[in-house]
Amino acid sequence: MRGASLRTFSTAYTLPFLLCLLGLLVLGCARRPDAFGRQVNRAMESSFQGQELLSEGKDRRAEKAFTKSLEINRSIDNPVGTARQLNNLGVVAMTRGDLAEAKKLLQQALFINQEFGDAAGAAINLANLATLAQKNKNIPQAESYLQEARNLARQSGSAKVRGQVLCQMAGLALDQQDPATAAVLLEEARPLARELEVKGSWNYQQGRIFLTRGDTVKAMSAFQDALAADRHILNRLGMGADLQGLGQVWEEQGDFSRSFLYYSRAFELYAVTNNREKALFLLDTLRRLNKTGRLGLSLKPYEKQLADSEAAPVPGK
Repeated sequence: MRGASLRTFSTAYTLPFLLCLLGLLVLGCARRPDAFGRQVNRAMESSFQGQELLSEGKDRRAEKAFTKSLEINRSIDNPVGTARQLNNLGVVAMTRGDLAEAKKLLQQALFINQEFGDAAGAAINLANLATLAQKNKNIPQAESYLQEARNLARQSGSAKVRGQVLCQMAGLALDQQDPATAAVLLEEARPLARELEVKGSWNYQQGRIFLTRGDTVKAMSAFQDALAADRHILNRLGMGADLQGLGQVWEEQGDFSRSFLYYSRAFELYAVTNNREKALFLLDTLRRLNKTGRLGLSLKPYEKQLADSEAAPVPGK
């Protein structure tokens, strides 16, 4: 396999899970919410704002929004909401590389969700702890967390959470060069991939499996489906991974020009969302591909974009 390996792209889709609700439940009622309900709505609005800010790469503003939601939930003795925001703040800490703080926050959220019997919430906390363990290269611990998350997700009855956990397990199996296990996990998740929040990840991992088999045609179709699904829900990090997958497919097929195009799109997405680690990796990939494919393209615009992003103060970052 030329250039970047499957392992290179695998962790791109190990996405930390935010905990949220699908809508403002109290505001959706016909009658006017009571005082408690109004505070719940305030907390949820701050949480939604934090999720959007984090997606845009504005982690400091996102942290403020999640902290505000956490304080409101604590002030009204709403432990379920408190656990959600502890999880979300753990995701922020993970995003900025503070893995010790992330673990502490996620374990606090897990404790609350376990005490109150929220199996779906606990499964998400465990999936995030698995991501942390993987970042720390503790694969046995990551596998253990995910197995426990899988059991809780099944108990919860949430198709979305179960599908997300299974896809994460499949991704970890592929990281360990075990496509057979990954295929079994994705087959279990197949009926759950109707959920929009699962569809992108499921197709992405399928694309990776097809690449291990050398089937670039099916891999391309899977990555395209993943990109369409992630664009629909504006999963920016997932979109970047999908674009990288498409870049790899074109590289495997020997079309370096088109491969460069997809890698550059992934680079630009990461650059504008302040994901500098991935942007730097993609910049190196573009340099390699430009040389390997003898494309003769100028990389100065990409280098300048990243340099400007690093030098400029990010509002609310």
